[in-house]
Amino acid sequence: MNKSRRFKRLFPDGMSLIVAMDHGVTYGPMKGIERLKVAVERVSRGGADAVMVSVGSIKSIEDVLSPSISVVATVFDREDVVAALKLGADGVKTTYFGEVPLPSGQAVRLREVAREADDWGVPYLIEVVPVDERGEVVYEPRRVALSARVGAELGGDVVKVPYTGDPRSFREVVEGCPIPVVIMGGPKLDRQDQVLSMVREAVDAGGAGVAFGRNVWGHQDVEGMTRALRGVIHQGWSVQIAMASSFTQER
Repeated sequence: MNKSRRFKRLFPDGMSLIVAMDHGVTYGPMKGIERLKVAVERVSRGGADAVMVSVGSIKSIEDVLSPSISVVATVFDREDVVAALKLGADGVKTTYFGEVPLPSGQAVRLREVAREADDWGVPYLIEVVPVDERGEVVYEPRRVALSARVGAELGGDVVKVPYTGDPRSFREVVEGCPIPVVIMGGPKLDRQDQVLSMVREAVDAGGAGVAFGRNVWGHQDVEGMTRALRGVIHQGWSVQIAMASSFTQER
C-alpha cells in the first residue's frame, strides 16, 4: 500500500478524528486508558477514524481493532517506522514540545523520520508544540503558525498544533501551512460543549480535524463524545446537534 492509500484511510474525506492513547509511555496507566483495549473498543464504536498508540502497544490491541479504524504509531526515531509498519500501522507520529524553531539536533531527528516515512510510503504526522521557559504550552497565533510551518518544512504530511483560541487567528495558521493541520486537545476541559465548540471553530477555520486524548477517553461517555466529534468533523454538525444526537443524557 502506498502513502496516498494509507492517507485516505486516515483522512477519508480530507478530515480525521484521531484519538490519542499514547500517554502511557510518559504518564503510565491514566484513568480512561488503564484498560487500553476497552478504550479502543469504545472509540471504535463511536466512529473514530484512527487511534494513536505507541509502537509497543499495537500488539496488545490488534484483536479489538475493527476494519474501519486505522492505527497511527508514535515513534521516536527512524528505526521505529519499519517496526510500526510490520505491526500494521497506517501512519506514524512524532512528538516535540519545546522552543520553535527547533534545536538542530531535534530537527535532524524529525527530518530523518520524515525521509524514512517517505521511503516506506507511510503518512507522517508531526506534532510541534511551542512552550515557554516555564514549560507551558504557548497558544499565541504567531508561534502556533510558526510551529505548523516548521512541521511542514521538516517533511510532515500532517501537523498537529495547539488551537489558538479563535477561528480568525487559526485560519491564518492553516493558510500559512501547506499540509493539513489538526489540533491537539490539551488539558481535559470541564464541559463537553467547550470541546465541541473548539472543534467546530477549528474545522470552520480550515482545520483538518483533531488528535484528541483526554477530552475523549477522559469523558464520562467515551462513545458518545467520539460520536459527537465525528458528527462535527465529518457531517458538519453544530454543537447543539452534536450534543442532542450523541449523548444519552445531559452531563
